[in-house]
Amino acid sequence: GGGVKLHEISQAFQTSADEFNLAYLVSSKLPAGWLGLVFHCKKNGIPLVSNVDGFAYPAWHGSGWQVTNSLIGVLARNSSKTLFQSNFSKLCAHKFLGDSAIEGEVLYNAVNTDFFSPRDTRNVSGAPTILLAGNQYEKYRVENALEAFALFHKKYPLSKLKITGRVDWINFEASCKRQTMAMIRGMGLAESVELTGPYTRDGAREVYRGADILLHTKENDPCPGVVIEALACGLPVVYPANGGVPELVGSDCGVGVSSSSDWQKVRPAHAQGLADGLEHCWVNLKSYSESARSRALKMFDQKQWMERHRQIFLELIASTR
Repeated sequence: GGGVKLHEISQAFQTSADEFNLAYLVSSKLPAGWLGLVFHCKKNGIPLVSNVDGFAYPAWHGSGWQVTNSLIGVLARNSSKTLFQSNFSKLCAHKFLGDSAIEGEVLYNAVNTDFFSPRDTRNVSGAPTILLAGNQYEKYRVENALEAFALFHKKYPLSKLKITGRVDWINFEASCKRQTMAMIRGMGLAESVELTGPYTRDGAREVYRGADILLHTKENDPCPGVVIEALACGLPVVYPANGGVPELVGSDCGVGVSSSSDWQKVRPAHAQGLADGLEHCWVNLKSYSESARSRALKMFDQKQWMERHRQIFLELIASTR
């Protein structure tokens, strides 16, 4: 996500590592030597814009989460302008940095809605395809999705689940794949679940177009790009109702399922609730799909995102003259 944002910014604005009048950093993709850059900007009166994703906390980071947050705090406190990727990200800044003075601005991630767009025809086959997108670096996300899909599959035996990306939560992908396939076979879903592997940025659109509903099982996700891309392609989203995802999906583009996860422990959303959400979206697919596309155009179009950046950059540069 962070790499994509930096690429888009670099394509839209003239960039240089030697002479520059503004710096832009993304918290999830900080370069080597970024602290030196922060202090260089501070010393020389060069505006610094920071784009802040999430914050660390024990439930997903484990030990050392305070150190990670302190570094993000250095970035945010020394920025001329802080952009939070969701209201949830802003809430986390106040909670974990203990600094309500970092007000910043909420600017959701964006998507090229010309490229990420719905397929021409809607699925009327009676065989829904569910998508678990991105990379699978947390085992609970895969387990939760399989458990929910197994319940959904009982009612819709022709349904399919596609799991994309690398399946690797212990830095040993072969072992994780074996574990995943064992879970799939144990649930009797060998003919209904496909591990499609990684996909490129250019190939992402066809991944979404090959599905009907996005199942996003990550807890407390700040502002996931896969959700925004799915909405742009007309896919409703079923998700745990926490983090920043409820802000992205709204009330008519998917179904949020209550979850008891907190800062200390990940507690996945109830599988039956996710399965019921999948069924609700499938039964009402046409209206949810149209709402998803409409919301993406209104809230997450990349042209609007880029224009807001241009305004911010010009205002900051003008203030230093």
